[in-house]
Amino acid sequence: MERIFRSIDPKENRFRFYSMHIEKSLFGDFTLTCAWGRIGTRGQCRISPFDSKADCLTAMKQIAKVRKQHGYDEINE
Repeated sequence: MERIFRSIDPKENRFRFYSMHIEKSLFGDFTLTCAWGRIGTRGQCRISPFDSKADCLTAMKQIAKVRKQHGYDEINE
């Protein structure tokens, strides 16, 4: 499962992205990979392990809520 957000405001020279991706690791747990930065760059990345997919989805929903509060729009690709 993947969710992608963008915040674009040319007047403020703001071209940002934030993406989240859930996958199962080799050890049987789930990881939430978050990447963010300026559109067109590699940006930064953080990988967080979780014991269950439900915990991972809860964290993803929480992050999505915060991104929307900060003016990001979700992109459906």
